[in-house]
Amino acid sequence: MKPNRNDPCPCGSGKKYKHCCERKIMPRPVLPAIELKQLNMLFNSGQRVEVIAQAQLLLEQYPDEPMLWELLATSLPIHEKAALMAFQKTAELLPNDAGAYYNLGIAFKNHGQLEQAVASYRRALAIKPNFVEVLCNLGNLLHDTHQIDDAVHCYRHALKLNPNLAFIHNSLGVALQDFGYHGTAIASHRRAIEIQPDYFLAHSNLLFALNYTKCSHTDYLWEARQYGQNVAKKVTARFAAWQCNASPQKLRVGIVSGDLHSHSVGHFAENLLAQLDNTRLELIAYTNSPKEDDLTRRIKPHFAHWREIYAL
Repeated sequence: MKPNRNDPCPCGSGKKYKHCCERKIMPRPVLPAIELKQLNMLFNSGQRVEVIAQAQLLLEQYPDEPMLWELLATSLPIHEKAALMAFQKTAELLPNDAGAYYNLGIAFKNHGQLEQAVASYRRALAIKPNFVEVLCNLGNLLHDTHQIDDAVHCYRHALKLNPNLAFIHNSLGVALQDFGYHGTAIASHRRAIEIQPDYFLAHSNLLFALNYTKCSHTDYLWEARQYGQNVAKKVTARFAAWQCNASPQKLRVGIVSGDLHSHSVGHFAENLLAQLDNTRLELIAYTNSPKEDDLTRRIKPHFAHWREIYAL
């Protein structure tokens, strides 16, 4: 067990440990390969609780072993502070490992520390400039923080490295749409669909972008029907387990939206809900966005049920 810095030095000199042997360069204990192999086997078999316990035990003996910190970090629940600290320690011990900073960026993002996440992604790119996954994540983060120009740059850089990534074409299309470049946004969404024909999110974004162009009603209807037909191909069985009363006392009405917050849709919904008679209606909200704010809290009481469907 390593003594505390203010403890008497175990060498018997009579000095405090920090003024004596702590200053001497001690060989770092090396984790036996068999221990790491066994821990990786536990991790790969999904035994996360066992990995956490074993990693914490081994770290008492090998506190500077980055692989132990990485296994601990990836086994802990991502939203726990201990996981973030373990990712930080991994990056500290592996200062030239782009993957360590990539993982740290993800951890910072999950903890809402966006500036630190951006810094970690940029550090990863300084080490490995052609790290496509980092470019994509950084682009998404810059987009979320309204740095659209920089986000577009990241997406385009990633596509130069790998032009066949449908999800990046889609992300680029969304960013360009936010910039007001509707034509190039549409081209990006079409390219995403060309690469991955069943990429329904890209097709949905394409339909949204077409609203801002001079697309004719006929052409738009054709595009919408194509979308519907492609989605229908994925349906293996029609839903039949309806949970409804044959003679309900109230008319049940479902409202589906990802904008039940401070958004134009949310403000419209708030005014509409205030005019409805809840003695005759049973309103059910289906929100496909985790975002909530004061407007969300104001409209929730109008609903009999509030269903979160964004994680389905």
